[in-house]
Amino acid sequence: MSRIQWLQEGDQNTGFFHAVTKGRKAVNRFLVVEAVDSTEHFEEQQIAKTVADFYETLFTAGPISQLQVVEEAIQPQVTEAMNASLTKIPTDLEIHKASKIPSNASHGWRGIMDGREILKKGLGWVIGNGATVNVWGSPWLSTSIPLCPMGPPPLADLNLKVSDLLHPNTNVWNLEAIRLHLPQYEEDIVKLVMSSSPKPDRLRWLPVKAGTYISKSGYNLGKSSSSLSQVDGFN
Repeated sequence: MSRIQWLQEGDQNTGFFHAVTKGRKAVNRFLVVEAVDSTEHFEEQQIAKTVADFYETLFTAGPISQLQVVEEAIQPQVTEAMNASLTKIPTDLEIHKASKIPSNASHGWRGIMDGREILKKGLGWVIGNGATVNVWGSPWLSTSIPLCPMGPPPLADLNLKVSDLLHPNTNVWNLEAIRLHLPQYEEDIVKLVMSSSPKPDRLRWLPVKAGTYISKSGYNLGKSSSSLSQVDGFN
């Protein structure tokens, strides 16, 4: 019966139409809201604020104390010795072993490794304080060509830094240390002019005077190296 009445009068500006509309509005309206502290709110603005505060609290991260409880409940599985081993800086020898190209490497990976070999042939260290440059395996003996000491190094000198060959206060070459560890390279080392104020070590692209890598110089170096390899292979 109500459906028939709606079809007859509901789509017109009648009292029945307005009564139905007001009824639906009343059903979809909050007349009272109870807050978390059991306080009841009847005003529209208070109701809106109570609802907003509820969801803001619901989706806000809890206090840090809860995280601390969880951390205290979880027993550490990594010991201090294990952590020290995992976070130590790898040596140049370890990096070299890890970076060997596997037989099943992709074409892209082989290209990256070929580029790395070109960089190795042109990059050299400019010594500032020597703290980051390993004496063995790092090209630091010349500022014109990549030159590093020939090994193998003594076991006690595997982690020797260039800073160990300098006087710590004056940043001047320590001849006693040089003659102890690298006597055959004393002449090359003392040619390296050191700054009186120690600066960080930095890599320099040696084939160009500016020291900055450019694609043309890298291409020429790679091409010349390839040509030399072919000549050596032919001989």
